[in-house]
Amino acid sequence: MKPTLFFVFDGTLSDPVLLFEHYVSALTEEFKVAHGGSGEAWYSLTRKMLWELTQDFADYFSANPFADYHPYMNSLYARSAQVVCEHIGSALPSDPVGFARAMQAVALRKCNAFYDGATEALALLHQQGYPIVMASGQESGFLQAALEGAGVVHIPQGWFGPDLINCAKESTRYFERIFEALQISPASAVVIDDLAPAVLWAEELGAKAVQAQLANSQPREESNSNRLILTSWHDFPLQLERLLEK
Repeated sequence: MKPTLFFVFDGTLSDPVLLFEHYVSALTEEFKVAHGGSGEAWYSLTRKMLWELTQDFADYFSANPFADYHPYMNSLYARSAQVVCEHIGSALPSDPVGFARAMQAVALRKCNAFYDGATEALALLHQQGYPIVMASGQESGFLQAALEGAGVVHIPQGWFGPDLINCAKESTRYFERIFEALQISPASAVVIDDLAPAVLWAEELGAKAVQAQLANSQPREESNSNRLILTSWHDFPLQLERLLEK
């Protein structure tokens, strides 16, 4: 039986810097069409808002790795809706969290920052019969919309954002909960991630790990000289086959 492949999104399948720019531009256009006003003003507001919320998220869960995920994320979505409504001088909608999530999905479906060869590699691995799951730090709704934008939403069997396991991606607990939810052993999994701590968490649990080292990936983790390093999606299917033969 082929192992389950767990792919992270940002820094592994998708260039996070490029996606951020695509996402800001897509949101800017959506806001301008829906509410009018200056495109430059919307771009500046959107970019600043997203950057601040991203930093807030990173700081919060770095200091509180086992915090309850859902209340915090709902507060971030509500804050983003408030920023937009204050900009246009409108009252908050009755469901600000739903409003923010909906705008996020619409914009992400217009974005694609996949690395060269990533789409083709995923399709090939899918054809070869590998079970494919997303195990990303992004929540499931974000992942679904982003995968739709990239045209590969049909490939993964599921996407485990932290919202589905109520656990931020900050420790081995994240992968433990995913493996438990899927009822598979870590030994039957291969985690492909660019984040150095994440590859170590996967290995500590008994999974194989591959670290992505692509443009705008995180720095390489050097503790395991035998770990496969992903530097080209064009080469990865053959490299994976060789790794599993060992």
